[in-house]
Parts: sequence; structure tokens; C-alpha cells
Amino acid sequence: MGRKTKGPSSSRSWDAVANWYIGWAGAEGSRHHRELAIPAAMRLLALRPGERLLDIGCGAGALAPSVLAAGARYSGIDNSPKLIAHGRRHHGSEVRLVVADATKLASGSAFRREEFDAVSFLLSLQDINPLEAALAS
Repeated sequence: MGRKTKGPSSSRSWDAVANWYIGWAGAEGSRHHRELAIPAAMRLLALRPGERLLDIGCGAGALAPSVLAAGARYSGIDNSPKLIAHGRRHHGSEVRLVVADATKLASGSAFRREEFDAVSFLLSLQDINPLEAALAS
């Protein structure tokens, strides 16, 4: 009790489990991602060709293939350099994957709001702390 821990926004907490996560989910997601989460997200997003999506907490970019298949452009951010590096190796130059803090996008980020038509938090919202800062960002 009384022990303070850093949340994902202030640490690279997913780096510690990145190899396990990559082994479990890969760059295109786990079975849960592929069969449930990604199809549901794509229905909700209803992306049209040429639209641009920012995926916050993207991991290795599991949503990227579906976004590209819809004719949209994919950018993803994650606080884990290991997951981003894996995603870059797997998805190549068709996607933009950046190591960034979801809680600090509004200040000094490589991204501007007007760049995107939609934003997603595919199975990442629960891991972002403080959530209010990410939503404001």
C-alpha cells in the first residue's frame, strides 16, 4: 500500500511486455482483434477512401491493414518504441507509426487535429493514464 506507480503515459510500460504481446497478437492483432474488435471498429468508423485515421495506443498497428483496405490512410501512435518498431517492420511505408504520448498530442506533437478525419482507441483506452489528458489532446 502507498506505493506509487507510473501510468502508461509517463512510462514505457508496454515495452516491458512488448515481446510477449507481439508473440500473442502480432502486428495484425490477436484472434480477438481480427474477429471482433477490428470489424466492429471499422463498422463504427465507416472510413471512406482518402480519409485519414489516427489510431491512439496503436501497439504494432493491428488496425492498419483494414484501414488501408478501406482506401483510407493510417497513422498510429504508441508510447512503446518496441511495438512501434515491430509495426514499422511489418507494415512498411504504407503507414505512419510514431512513438508519442497520447496525453501530450496537443503540445509539440508531430500531428495536427486537422490532419485527421477520425480517431480510434482500439483496445487501448483502458491503458491510457490520465485519460482526461488523452481525450483533451
